[in-house]
Amino acid sequence: NKDFEKALKFADHMQSPTIKIWAYPFSYPRGYYVRGLAYEKMGDYARAKENYEALLDLWKQADENIPELIDTKKRLANLKQTS
Repeated sequence: NKDFEKALKFADHMQSPTIKIWAYPFSYPRGYYVRGLAYEKMGDYARAKENYEALLDLWKQADENIPELIDTKKRLANLKQTS
């Protein structure tokens, strides 16, 4: 809905050390994904790439079928081609 500030605050919350311990392993990496999406939509492609690359670094050994991982790889490849 183009509320990028809200999306970035949401990503910050997802990566906050005060988040519930059971949710942290799930939410922390996805915070990079949300932040990357927001920056990409804002046209800040350098920051989008940074966040996508951080997620890929965290998920080096992750299951290849994670939807966010698949999408991140596609988005990062597109950004590298176009910018």
